[in-house]
Amino acid sequence: MIQAPGKLLLAGEYTLLSHGNLGVVTTVDRYVLSTKHSHQQEQSSFLQSATTMIANKFGKHASITNAIKTLSINSSELCSSQGVKLGLGSSAATIIVAMIHAASIAHQKLHKQTLAHLAHEAHYLAQGNVGSGADVSGIVYGGTTILRSNKKKPCDVEGTLSIPKTLPYLLIWSGHKANTVTLLNSVQQAATHQSQNYQKAITRLTMDTQKIIIGLQDTTTEHYETLRIAIDDAAQSLKILSSLVSADIWIPSYDDIVTIVSPFEGATKPLGAGGGDMVWTVFPTNKHRLQAKQALTDAGFEVISATLGTGFISSL
Repeated sequence: MIQAPGKLLLAGEYTLLSHGNLGVVTTVDRYVLSTKHSHQQEQSSFLQSATTMIANKFGKHASITNAIKTLSINSSELCSSQGVKLGLGSSAATIIVAMIHAASIAHQKLHKQTLAHLAHEAHYLAQGNVGSGADVSGIVYGGTTILRSNKKKPCDVEGTLSIPKTLPYLLIWSGHKANTVTLLNSVQQAATHQSQNYQKAITRLTMDTQKIIIGLQDTTTEHYETLRIAIDDAAQSLKILSSLVSADIWIPSYDDIVTIVSPFEGATKPLGAGGGDMVWTVFPTNKHRLQAKQALTDAGFEVISATLGTGFISSL
């Protein structure tokens, strides 16, 4: 059995689509698991892409391609209690475990850099040639990484961060599954047709990413104020970008969550591409966090149990 962790994009949404920009990806202690069966399983487009990339790398040996075709993938840990994908990068994690499994059949060891390149190519192909590759790089390297976008290649690792163990945060399911490909295409259209306003929004988000990095590194500020201000600023920048595109990056349930956590001084932003999926809220104290958690639960929101920066690929 091979497992690969889920991931969350804490900062750098959309800025990572442009060469040379920074982002922050963290993995969590929820996993995609792969097991081998004796008969062929139904293949998703992501597994089909993984098969293609591995065949190109190791040759079209039946033992290798069949190894992927007989894989059973369990991504239930990356789903809500209702079985809906949370936006934790299950497709990228699926490709990665498939490639590691196939490489073992071929008696090849995939170094992280090679795995990141192959998995990025497969993921990029399956998504219709959109995306930054941050999902793949974040999962391959694990923990909390500062990534720099690299056009037509997986993101480079610029550095690592440690999420403070005492950081009082919640991860909240928005109740809506995001359509990442639609969001990315919509943003790319805005980049073409509203280039000036789009660039202003991206410049703001680029600055927000730097501020979030500083906030995560700053453990001296009382009540994590630096980080909470940076998160609030990033949320405002996403609202501006959302106003420029045809798809809703900022959705009404985000406002509902903000309304609930505001009395507890929570700073809130969507994770990933927006449009649904997960929300991250940071509080000044654990008491505030617990009070907000109860309020969110009472309002019908699902708070997801996961620890930031703790997921790594492993074989069981």
